[in-house]
Amino acid sequence: MTRPLIHIGYHKTGTTWLQRCVFARPEIGFGALDEHGDIHDHIVFPHGLDFDARACRAHFQPKFDQILAAGKTPVLSAERLCGNPHSGGYDSKEIADRLADAFPDGKVLIVLREQKSIILSTYKQYIRAGGPCKIKQYLYPPERGKSRLPLFDFEHFKYHRLVGYYQRRFGAENVLVLPFEIFRSAPRNFVAPILRFAGVQFDDAAIDALPFGEKENEGLSGFAVAMKRRLNPFVQQDRLNPGVLFPIHKAESMLKKTVGAVDYLVPRTISRAMERRLKSVVSEAVGNRYKESNVKTSELIGMDLAAFGYDV
Repeated sequence: MTRPLIHIGYHKTGTTWLQRCVFARPEIGFGALDEHGDIHDHIVFPHGLDFDARACRAHFQPKFDQILAAGKTPVLSAERLCGNPHSGGYDSKEIADRLADAFPDGKVLIVLREQKSIILSTYKQYIRAGGPCKIKQYLYPPERGKSRLPLFDFEHFKYHRLVGYYQRRFGAENVLVLPFEIFRSAPRNFVAPILRFAGVQFDDAAIDALPFGEKENEGLSGFAVAMKRRLNPFVQQDRLNPGVLFPIHKAESMLKKTVGAVDYLVPRTISRAMERRLKSVVSEAVGNRYKESNVKTSELIGMDLAAFGYDV
């Protein structure tokens, strides 16, 4: 029996490329439920006291049946399923439970990325999305006070915790974990295991035809990060940036274009110097905090993460 593939992220690990170039291509063998809003509205966002696993499955089942009737493998893919890094992945366990309760027949794909790299990329995405905090403010949220709002948390990137939990909920044999670094160095060796894991019949020509050279959601340069962060307090309010004093309605798209145009004119030496500073701050903040977790993760997935540049 064909089982649905559930791809949960992590963020900044080639998710958009997989969704657009693999899961959305029927000739590869998948049928994607590509309505992100649908996945969010029925799996991620419902209050814990309101979520109903049966109702959730019933909502998606007609689409599953349609995909299965076409001889394809259904795919639920949304990086928000692993939690939101800007809020420390606070709901990642609850989402895992929801997925296991609604889709107990699912097979889970998790893609990891070396922590210093993913944290820097996550911060850049935060700035792109409208966040106003300097990098140290983002990495070290205030701890004062008894009230607590979910914000960035280094613990989110201790991968062994979530990987181990999914293995317990779905069975280790039903969870595939791959480092994003394989995609960067040998993309064919990244895609083929996913297809085999999902039970998709494929030929070499289909994989070779994939647009491996295309990039999605490239990160901001060091200069663009600095410029946009300073201007974000004047754009439209959202959940990442609720404290705007003088919001300019619908200014976000204009801001992105302006930053891109100015960034193009800035000497690369300046932008690279600013990039090095960001990397230095992240590297110092990370230190060796992930060594133990990476060793545990390597054991869980049967793959030496040190070979891909992870700190062990």
